[in-house]
Amino acid sequence: MRTIGNFFILMALFLTIKTFWQPVQEEVIYWYNNTKGVKYALPEDVQGPKATKSLQDVLKNQQIEVIRPVDTDFGIVIPKINANARIVADVDPAQKKVYLDALEHGVAHAKGTALPGENGHIFYVCPFHR
Repeated sequence: MRTIGNFFILMALFLTIKTFWQPVQEEVIYWYNNTKGVKYALPEDVQGPKATKSLQDVLKNQQIEVIRPVDTDFGIVIPKINANARIVADVDPAQKKVYLDALEHGVAHAKGTALPGENGHIFYVCPFHR
């Protein structure tokens, strides 16, 4: 009986760590990059080196990493959190298999909702992985 109890405790501990590992890892990466001053920008937002005026500007030394969009036709880029994904358009949310297959390839755009630039609600669902 004790072995079964230990098994359930260890299994609960393992499943808890497995469930929360990825979100906690992403939060730690975000926090670390935020404290180090790492900024993310799209290629057209990046400008050449500026002439520094003071020692404080030199010591600040903000690092800018360029994000190349995965899909320039229909994709989403959120520079603040370094999110970059392709969007699979017009996925039927009523069909679970089709929706889950679309999530394997990127962010799913629900069929029947507005597209960017149109009036109306836009509905996207994204998987929680890189």
